[in-house]
Amino acid sequence: MKRRNYLFILAFALILMPLTLAHVPQKSGVNDSLDNPLFIGDPLKSWVFYSELTHSEDARYYELVLDAGERLKISILTPESGQFSPRFILSSENIVSNVILPEYLEVHEGHGTLDIGENKSGPEYEPFTPGAYYETAEHTEILEDGGTYYVIVYEENGLTGSFGLVVGYQELFSPLEIVRVPIDTIWIHRWEGQSYLGIFYPMAIVVIIGLYYIFSRIGKDGRPKDFMGLVTSIIGFAYIGSGAIFINQIIYAASRTGYSNMMVISFLFVSLPLILGITLIRFGFSDRTKYDVYVRLRPLTYGILGLFTWSGIIVFPILCILMSFFPQKLISRKP
Repeated sequence: MKRRNYLFILAFALILMPLTLAHVPQKSGVNDSLDNPLFIGDPLKSWVFYSELTHSEDARYYELVLDAGERLKISILTPESGQFSPRFILSSENIVSNVILPEYLEVHEGHGTLDIGENKSGPEYEPFTPGAYYETAEHTEILEDGGTYYVIVYEENGLTGSFGLVVGYQELFSPLEIVRVPIDTIWIHRWEGQSYLGIFYPMAIVVIIGLYYIFSRIGKDGRPKDFMGLVTSIIGFAYIGSGAIFINQIIYAASRTGYSNMMVISFLFVSLPLILGITLIRFGFSDRTKYDVYVRLRPLTYGILGLFTWSGIIVFPILCILMSFFPQKLISRKP
């Protein structure tokens, strides 16, 4: 591949990096009582805490601290299309209104409560997972008084199901949070109710076809010609396979929401692992007479780009990076 095309991929990925602004996914853990609430350390940053209500008197508790003048923004989403419609209670010593709560809900003495009623919307397309979600409750206000606030999620009719508590509005990812998105996305799809087979079969099909293609070519014209080429070609098909997973999830979400303009963003993300995968395959099948710094930098760069463009589910980009540091005796070996 020409060097200008190689640099184009890097520039393209960097240009699209701002599109990774979205809710940072987190698991809620065990926070089923007021004695062990999940503390949200940065309630202005946009988070989504994935959890579920498992029985009729179940509730989840969250604690956050805000200053006067800051914006409190909270909503609940769910992948459920049925009657399950969780809502939440906002509790604080700064709240003076009181409502009659179900007996099983816990509130600190002296705290007022505000019941945010459910108002389930139609399914909305989310481009980064991607997925289709229903918003069931939402509340936003500029706080006059700072202090500790508690959010209590429950289902008024005792129904059970999965939900996500969305907190904050500053949509920023750290580099580590960007890199781990592929792993987070897997358990998000599991939270939605999908099986591992349903999630991974598109990638498995692509990789199996890729392996057949690679090894059938080896016997005919000697391609790929070295161990580096063999491994990077396999990684390239794994990158394409991760793009296939993403495309499958777009189709799955679209079957529930119909067409959305936000799908354009999803397809922009899909293009990156596909471009990187094709580029790696071409590199793997190219001829090499030497293994200088430039040759070794190629898999290193493709591996780093793979991590930050959600290609290859973390494992294959790391393998690609390691390929740059293998001894020449190994990477030059004939397959």
